[in-house]
Amino acid sequence: MVERGAIPPAQTLDSTQAAPVSVRYRGVAVFEIAVLIDLPEAQPYFAATLAALEHAAASSSVDMRPLVIRTDTLEERSIARVAAVVVGPGSPYCEPDAVYAAIRTAREQGIPLVGT
Repeated sequence: MVERGAIPPAQTLDSTQAAPVSVRYRGVAVFEIAVLIDLPEAQPYFAATLAALEHAAASSSVDMRPLVIRTDTLEERSIARVAAVVVGPGSPYCEPDAVYAAIRTAREQGIPLVGT
């Protein structure tokens, strides 16, 4: 297992990138979690959402990297290969239809989904 501090920090995806279910980092599978959130990074709920994911990962001994995806750049392929999707706080979203499509894709493909 990789130490928590050794896991790469949250990454922001744009619509041209597709995230795999897990990546190898120093020989260990790191699960990538799509976090759909439009809040500014300085907003406390943004940081709290990522901190909660880190806490859950540490408590479960799971290596995880959050992928922050803004709804105005969200495309189906952005979440089609992630390990899970978190619909973060901050409604109304910039692109609510993209969020609904992401929820539908997660449900149809059996991708775990958590909404806040």
